[in-house]
Amino acid sequence: MAVGRLAETTRRAAAPIGAEIRSAEMQLIATSALRFALVAFGAMAGVVTRPGIVAQSCSPSAPCAATLDPGQRLSIGAFTVAHDDSPNPFAVSFDGAQLRVTIGGPFGVRIVQAPPGAGCARENGLLDRIVCASPVGTLTFGSIPPNPGGSPCLTKTLPGGWNLVDGGIAAELTTNRGPLYTYRPGAPAYRAVRPDPSLSSADGYWALFDQATEVFLGCGSPPARPMGTGSPVTITVSPGWTMVGNPLSELKRALVGGPDALFVYLPGTGYQQTDALVAGQGAFLYSASGGDVTFAPQSAPQ
Repeated sequence: MAVGRLAETTRRAAAPIGAEIRSAEMQLIATSALRFALVAFGAMAGVVTRPGIVAQSCSPSAPCAATLDPGQRLSIGAFTVAHDDSPNPFAVSFDGAQLRVTIGGPFGVRIVQAPPGAGCARENGLLDRIVCASPVGTLTFGSIPPNPGGSPCLTKTLPGGWNLVDGGIAAELTTNRGPLYTYRPGAPAYRAVRPDPSLSSADGYWALFDQATEVFLGCGSPPARPMGTGSPVTITVSPGWTMVGNPLSELKRALVGGPDALFVYLPGTGYQQTDALVAGQGAFLYSASGGDVTFAPQSAPQ
């Protein structure tokens, strides 16, 4: 019965979105600062140089990629990316519109930082890479160790296609295709939203990817998410179907207590009934009368 109501609710809600939603029915030790600057350089073909060495040529009108060692720099059109004094190499790529900078080395040892207002964002929240859309002016980047204690930083890979994720992942997405979609009890259709830091990890969202995509989960000992709250977590839901996410800061499965039904969506498999959510996972929750729903960490990690 619950599966039938879920299918009918999803069918009605998905109708305005188009065929794709309907068919889905559903990346410390930092002993020196890493800085690289984007500097106005004049309109010219670009070169990667080390004093006396030309490492590579590229053009602002064509894709360009280079690995920069300390002392090298990459000039592309009106901009220059300079590698200063960090021992770690970093990869730079430019596709004619977006600049991507990735720190070399194990994930989570260094975290790239961009100045406020630079038009840059972490790619899907990942610590080791930043994407800048049409950067302007002089931009100075830096790096810090996210984990002074050296504890692990974790990611997960989402398959291509539609994925049902929580707001902690949805808030930091940069490579999804189109908007995110969420659903609330009694609504006539899904509501389209854009990734934004204000999204709550307790909510669930549909996200579409063209290919398998790595996203950031968290760091620490034990590992914890940047979004999320202590545990257990209790939310209040209205009667009917709603989309929820795992709101726990711990990278553990959340045992969900209180709903009449809880369904996750597995790409390639479809809907599956469950009573727990792993970190980053979203779900459809059904409550006949509404009320409190509790998310409690299970003793075993996800």
